Amino acid sequence: MNQYVLLFRAVNISGKNHLDNTLLKSLLSQKGCSNVVSYINSGNFCFSCDLEYDKVREMIDDILVANFSFNVNYYLGSYQDVKKMLDDFLESNFSEKGYYDNIIFPISASVKQIELSLGATSQYDKYLLGDKCIYWSFDLANYRKSKWYFSSANCELSNQFTVRKISTVEKLLGKVK
Repeated sequence: MNQYVLLFRAVNISGKNHLDNTLLKSLLSQKGCSNVVSYINSGNFCFSCDLEYDKVREMIDDILVANFSFNVNYYLGSYQDVKKMLDDFLESNFSEKGYYDNIIFPISASVKQIELSLGATSQYDKYLLGDKCIYWSFDLANYRKSKWYFSSANCELSNQFTVRKISTVEKLLGKVK
């Protein structure tokens, strides 16, 4: 059985682009997925499924079209890949006290395309390219001066990646049995 991590981009717990986690967990289960877990109501899921990657994407696309009235982009990766991304970050000594640590997950753009789209960093943020992601940290006390803080929402490719705090990824993966 394959384990997957599913991260939605730009969904909310209410109002515009509301994605009902309970409904989505139920729909995934109805489609044959097991061990479906979510963490906080912002589109973070792990699940197991017998289907291969391409078939899982088709299944998720079908669920979204049939049950939600808005287009939503998402990152789908294997549990093993996301765990490796997290472990690589934790072993990198990249984190600094007072910094807000994140992983940028590519949806439909390459890591290099995302890096170029986000542009130069400031003295208040820094990044490290991973094999399949970008590790990005910014000084929490000076987040308004971080160039990537605003670029991540407004750059040309902003709908082609999603950002998660390291602690969110840790907690999500920790829920998997």
